[in-house]
Amino acid sequence: MKQKKNRIPISRDLAAEIMYESDRTCCVCNEKGKSTQIHHIDEDPSNNSKSNLAILCFDCHEETQIRGGFGRKLNAQQVLKYKSEWLERVCNRRQEADKLASLKTITNNEGNVEPEQTTELFIEDSSISEEIEKHNYENERKLLESYVSKIIDFKAVIYKHVKPKWDSGINSKMKSGIYEVIDFYEEVLSELVTFYPNNLFDGNAKVFINDAVSARFNWHRTINNVYGRLGTMDAVIIADMVLNDVDNMVQDTVRVLAEKYGVEYKEWEKRWTKIK
Repeated sequence: MKQKKNRIPISRDLAAEIMYESDRTCCVCNEKGKSTQIHHIDEDPSNNSKSNLAILCFDCHEETQIRGGFGRKLNAQQVLKYKSEWLERVCNRRQEADKLASLKTITNNEGNVEPEQTTELFIEDSSISEEIEKHNYENERKLLESYVSKIIDFKAVIYKHVKPKWDSGINSKMKSGIYEVIDFYEEVLSELVTFYPNNLFDGNAKVFINDAVSARFNWHRTINNVYGRLGTMDAVIIADMVLNDVDNMVQDTVRVLAEKYGVEYKEWEKRWTKIK
């Protein structure tokens, strides 16, 4: 009789970290929007070490199961290889997006507008406290104004960069180009939310945003799967739909922050939406 394996639940924090590092995407097929699960590479459900966990979609996870006959099997060595290659690709994509869209990179290009913070935690004189708050608010306003202005230029840069991929007519290249822009938008959003209180976004803005974008992929993939299967062109169409969603998320966030800080928005919106 086969002995039942002891399963130890994966902690919420570890699961969130692994999901984020893998872009909530199967490391084997790399298809965004598919339902995924955390797979124990050595098939020991009690071994929750990070190196033993990989994100797989249900289809690819099925390939890891031992089956009789001529059933194909995805072994541990293959999963490890796919995982390593996929995590490296995700990391490189995010690093490129960060270089292009980070708040520090964009606003420091001209050598001005530095965020300032006070190290005083308790200030008894209310007039001094109000003056510091006013000073910080004005610095934040200038920083936001500078950032939202410059990201229009950077949006134009990345759209120009990916245009050859979109014009190629090759599904994999078109999809790759869309993913690059979505990565840029995610980084923009993660910078914009630094103007919000620290206790929002479940304490980790990057994970929160990545989860929101992943949910859009899942939504569009689900509602477009009316025939029970999707083709390679469908994946491009779905990615383009998500691209539009995330673009709107950026616009919505800028609009809210512009209202809070008294920054002009209408003209910004016209300039932003003009780039396609």
